[in-house]
Amino acid sequence: TLSSDFMWYSPSETRTSRDIIDFCGEWFTSYFTYSKSDVVPVFVDFGAGAAKPNIQAIESRKFAVSIAFELDDTLLAQAASNFQAMAKRSGDFKAAVAFKGDVASKGSIEKLREKILETVGDKSFVLCAYNKNSYGPETLREAIALLDEVFGSYVYMDQNPVHRGVLEEAGLVFHRLVLDPKLRKNRDWLLAERTQEK
Repeated sequence: TLSSDFMWYSPSETRTSRDIIDFCGEWFTSYFTYSKSDVVPVFVDFGAGAAKPNIQAIESRKFAVSIAFELDDTLLAQAASNFQAMAKRSGDFKAAVAFKGDVASKGSIEKLREKILETVGDKSFVLCAYNKNSYGPETLREAIALLDEVFGSYVYMDQNPVHRGVLEEAGLVFHRLVLDPKLRKNRDWLLAERTQEK
């Protein structure tokens, strides 16, 4: 059973996750491609569940690698099964990985970095981290601190960012904040960046 620090599983709202991923893909392209054309964008959903946003990231054709990072074994198996089903249909899912890990574990985050390096080879990469409000503020603080320590710089996407104050406290630079005027919280999202260099 999962720790009480984590929320119950609730899939991402399809239109909103697609909007975030499309924006991040375009933003990444305009921000990095013209100055560092060899940088590989790596999409990682922290608390991926059944991997819907991961599949959307691959379908967008903006991300070279898509990793479903999930703690729950049942959901992780579902993510892997969904990747296999999509691979049969499209044949182009070699860079989709279902990876067991805990966002609040340094060992898990370090293993994730090793998996990314193994996948991209000798190319430079930028972590594009996605989160759909999967955990509470204390776990988010721990996760951000570990991303800072292990990755240094990264892009951070957050759907339904009820704990965005944690990101502000941590000093991430906000590039986009979308608040739904009808207060449908699952439609809110943000894109932020950690600009420090490792």
